[in-house]
Amino acid sequence: MSIAEILYEQYKVLPKKVQNELKALINTDDEATVSVSVKALKNAVKDVKQLKKGKIQARPITKLFKELENGN
Repeated sequence: MSIAEILYEQYKVLPKKVQNELKALINTDDEATVSVSVKALKNAVKDVKQLKKGKIQARPITKLFKELENGN
């Protein structure tokens, strides 16, 4: 089952009011965009591949949160 199918199945069991609110939220013109550089994306993919191979070790989540708070 694909992610889209799973999401749709979850959507179907929501109450009608919540379904309508979700539709309204999706259809708003208030689009939030995230800017990501290609270089940063390539580096992230490279890091994930190295993690899977066991070549590097994951850092603690608390360190990640601190970096995000500092804007690094």
